[in-house]
Amino acid sequence: MPPAPRPAALMSSAAPYSQAAGSRSDYASSAAMATAFLDSLNRKMPLIMPELPSVRSDLGSQVFTHTSATSATNPKPYDRLSILGNTVLIHAITRILFEHCDGRLSKTQIATLRDKFVSAANVGSWARAYGFEKLVEVKPVTILDEKSQIPGDAFQAYLGAVSLTESQEDVVEFVKDLLGPALAEVVVEEELDATVVSKLHERLVKLGVSLPKYNTAVDETAEANERFTVRCVLGRRTLGKGVGRSIQQAKWKAAAEAMELGDRQFTILKGK
Repeated sequence: MPPAPRPAALMSSAAPYSQAAGSRSDYASSAAMATAFLDSLNRKMPLIMPELPSVRSDLGSQVFTHTSATSATNPKPYDRLSILGNTVLIHAITRILFEHCDGRLSKTQIATLRDKFVSAANVGSWARAYGFEKLVEVKPVTILDEKSQIPGDAFQAYLGAVSLTESQEDVVEFVKDLLGPALAEVVVEEELDATVVSKLHERLVKLGVSLPKYNTAVDETAEANERFTVRCVLGRRTLGKGVGRSIQQAKWKAAAEAMELGDRQFTILKGK
């Protein structure tokens, strides 16, 4: 993915910090080293990972400076940029999901998927795919293992820098490419009534029928959205069956199916 064109004002005020940059002599040594590393990363990146957008050199030096490693050369850490980057990432992902599947994703799906994509674990995996753990300057005693959030924080700072160098639209396009494989698996799910279980129970109480039990089965080999099966059982009879990506979702579906039964079918079961 070629870098988007940069506004002339930004190009004249600060050299872009990426593979699209000009002479390396324009940079401070730390920025030049990081730029060269990004060049190498982009050349070696698997096809599934989009090319990193450009950021200004003055912002790029902040992106890779942890609070513990500030110096006279790099006095500003990435903290503020990371906060900005978190906000622009949430906005980008929410907008992408809002428009995905022709705008047919439910509010619950949007919220659930957004929380998954902006999670520290997911952002950290993106950061490590680009080798950010090798770029961030930290104290020598700092360990950047799989549990460390520092690479992910730096990646968010990078997105913040992209929004300042380019625009929010450029962040959206980059994130859309990042999400490509995951978005391809997202399908529109039916909107479920989260109160259906309590509605079923209220109905049964009015009819003088005992409340049902919910039996759960898990199939680890099934597709993600069919992993859990819940049966709404009263006595020996199954009133409803639901299959979903979570126990709660499957339970709602089972209760909804049970709600379709007529009152007479329930009263027959009274006392059984």
